[in-house]
Amino acid sequence: MRFNVKFTALALAGAIALFGGASASAKPGDTVVVSSGDTLSAIGAAHGSDYVRIFNANPQIANPDVINAGDQLRVPTADEQLPDRLSQLQAAQAAYVAPAQSVATNYGGYQQSNQQPVAAPVNTGGSSWEQIAQCESGGNWSINTGNGYSGGLQFSPGTWSAYGDGSASAAQASKEAQIAAAEKVLAAQGWGAWPSCSAKAGLR
Repeated sequence: MRFNVKFTALALAGAIALFGGASASAKPGDTVVVSSGDTLSAIGAAHGSDYVRIFNANPQIANPDVINAGDQLRVPTADEQLPDRLSQLQAAQAAYVAPAQSVATNYGGYQQSNQQPVAAPVNTGGSSWEQIAQCESGGNWSINTGNGYSGGLQFSPGTWSAYGDGSASAAQASKEAQIAAAEKVLAAQGWGAWPSCSAKAGLR
């Protein structure tokens, strides 16, 4: 009888070690499901990675500042070689040039039209939030393109519900209300809530 009791206890301990000891959190190489209010920075920190590697490992993410609740993201392993998608995205944004503007110049009685490229507008003044909005939405505080994010600072519905002023969406709120909500998000999550645009604005 003692032998049977000992054997049963050992078998039970082995089963617990085999099936019950795994952590509920994802490990590198696993897939995580985005929850409301999540950011790539928070997901990376929780799973032994960072927002750059999470973004690079998930080509379905077009903008590192825009992820949706319910999305499935793969956490890359530490030694995994990944394409540098973030640098490519930032280079494409920096290299953008608006359509050429025609400038007429008078030379001795006849006009010569010179096509001169006009650089994309750059926000060199204003608040940090205006710089973030310029990057996120082109400075359009009432934008709602249907991608799941809205307003000048591109709030997800869950984040806006948690930090907003009660308006149906950020796009329907005033600029001041959006900035007030953003200050609360900043206090809770840091600039990582807007990883790409805050880095571009030098706000890391």
